Amino acid sequence: MPIPLSTSEQISGILRLLSGHSSGLSKAEIYNQLEFKMSSKTLQRRLISLVQSGRLERSGRLKSTRYYFSGSNARLEGDSDQMAMAEDIFSAEGRNDLSFLARQKHFRDKVTYNREFIESYKPNVTFYVPENVRRRLSD
Repeated sequence: MPIPLSTSEQISGILRLLSGHSSGLSKAEIYNQLEFKMSSKTLQRRLISLVQSGRLERSGRLKSTRYYFSGSNARLEGDSDQMAMAEDIFSAEGRNDLSFLARQKHFRDKVTYNREFIESYKPNVTFYVPENVRRRLSD
């Protein structure tokens, strides 16, 4: 009989599995692909706990529910050297923007644009960037 894994070992296994699947997995797929066995109910409790703690994200309902490795856990290309470099280069606000971009598209907030502003733009006549910002950028 295999030695039972601790809760933290189970959670680590689930996170490790999901971190390699950017398109997410259903509960059944996670259950079948885990390198260890646990009951379906225990897996459900672990998934709920991970979603509530923000370490996983969930989309869909009922049988179409998919679990994703949370974008807030994502690193720039997963490389700690790049993260350290980002901390040296970017402000906290800039790093927050980068973490937003690291999230999968379906978890990003939807944004719209001002159609009138876009349609009123005339190349080489009007500008997207205000004059005071253009001056500051050119200095």
